[in-house]
Amino acid sequence: MFWEVFHEFNIDDKKKFLLFLTGSDRVPIMGMKAIKIYIQPTLDDNFLPVAHTCFNLLDLPKYKSKGKLKYKLTQAIHQTQGFSLV
Repeated sequence: MFWEVFHEFNIDDKKKFLLFLTGSDRVPIMGMKAIKIYIQPTLDDNFLPVAHTCFNLLDLPKYKSKGKLKYKLTQAIHQTQGFSLV
């Protein structure tokens, strides 16, 4: 379901996902093939997806529906404004 949801995103949300997952919204000079994405399933679907940017690792809860996955993933990628240290 993840890839179905991802491909439905517009270009801005795809960039936000890239920023969420890797810490950068830019495609590497070698292209997207240079980015290895690892998706690790987690059990509790009450949580948002979590990205570990150093490893391009996405902790993705096993959501029961595509709608919930899209909602939670969209929330996660839109709420990535850093650590709010200012």
